[in-house]
Amino acid sequence: MPADGAVLDAAPSVIAMTFDQPMRLTLIRLVTSDGAEVELTRTDGMAPLTEFEAAPAEMGPGAYTIEWRGLASDGHPMDGSFSFRIVE
Repeated sequence: MPADGAVLDAAPSVIAMTFDQPMRLTLIRLVTSDGAEVELTRTDGMAPLTEFEAAPAEMGPGAYTIEWRGLASDGHPMDGSFSFRIVE
C-alpha cells in the first residue's frame, strides 16, 4: 500500500506490504523519480512478519518507488518494487 501505479491526492501516512509467509525485510527504500531517498521509520526490528508497515517522512507531489529485499522463512531471498504518484 499504496497499490502499484496508484495516483494519490495526498501523501500516504504509511507504506504497507502483506506477504503470504513470514518475511524478514533486510532492505526497504522509498525513492523519488530523481533517486533521492525518503526516510522511512520502521518498527519491525527486522523480525519475520506477514504484515509490514513503515511511516514515511513528508513527501510532496511527484513519483515514488518502493524497493524491498527480504528473506523468506525458508531462507529464500526475495525482492520487489512498486511505484505510486502524488498529484497536487
